[in-house]
Amino acid sequence: MLAFVVSAQASDPDAVTPGRAYIYDLAGDQPVILRLAVSGSALVRVRNIGRDSVLTITDVSGTKLGRSAGWRGPEHHYFALIETESEVILTIEPDDPISPPGRIGLYIELLAPDSPLAQAERVMSNASDSNLAFYYGEADTRESALNDFQEAASLFAVAGNNARKADALFEAANVSDILCRRRLAHKLLEEAGSIWSDIDDQRGVAATENLRGLFHWATGNSEASIALFDSAAARRKSMGDDYFYVEAINNLGLVHREKGDSRLAAQYFRDAVEFYQGDVNLLEDEIDLERWKLLPRPPWMNNSLIGLNNLGLAN
Repeated sequence: MLAFVVSAQASDPDAVTPGRAYIYDLAGDQPVILRLAVSGSALVRVRNIGRDSVLTITDVSGTKLGRSAGWRGPEHHYFALIETESEVILTIEPDDPISPPGRIGLYIELLAPDSPLAQAERVMSNASDSNLAFYYGEADTRESALNDFQEAASLFAVAGNNARKADALFEAANVSDILCRRRLAHKLLEEAGSIWSDIDDQRGVAATENLRGLFHWATGNSEASIALFDSAAARRKSMGDDYFYVEAINNLGLVHREKGDSRLAAQYFRDAVEFYQGDVNLLEDEIDLERWKLLPRPPWMNNSLIGLNNLGLAN
């Protein structure tokens, strides 16, 4: 199996072979495009470095075969399973064209088609595609996504891959929350967090703490959410993970503002701005800040803009 870069980033195509890691710049709205010749099963792993991204897989005629995305954010990975006997095109695009430039890492691993891991990845791929279909408003596929994520978690356990089991549980928890099944979401998150703690994946632990904090905040338990956001912030800061540290302190600002402590809220928002002060120019773009003010819980992905917006609201 061999892949060739056909994007404008390289004057000569770079050969990409299984078992090696590669890094590509991801700036503006320019995608990274790869041509991959597959015979059997191949697992594509994409690691976000400073920027969220979306992977779309098509055949050479442009027919979509699958897709995946990395919305646990920068410095984390996502996967896509490719099973075909022909060439495919991989297109990796920024999820948000106005976010700061970043990079993506690429790793391709060959799988035995009949192996337990390939079977688990197959179900996980179906779940991810169903989840994205709902995200993009194409179909209400939440139930099938939830069922497939849970099935994938069980299959990863059989395959002995606890890290991927935790990934599946975390995604299932997100879908459970969308379906307003908070008790199930909490259970799935706790299980994912326990696995990540056992394998010392501190980013995974912090991700579960932050999401559990959001769940508690949504149900009015602000003290529990503050404790979880505090822990997630401390964990992210110790890892030098500024992107998600900003997310956690931004959430702390939102909760304290809701509690009526505008001074403490403003301090958290100022801290968020300081980490992303290079993005102050976002305010000069044509962004409808009034629309952002109407959102009950602003999306966290543009942390610098959120911090600036919330700072204005807290003063």
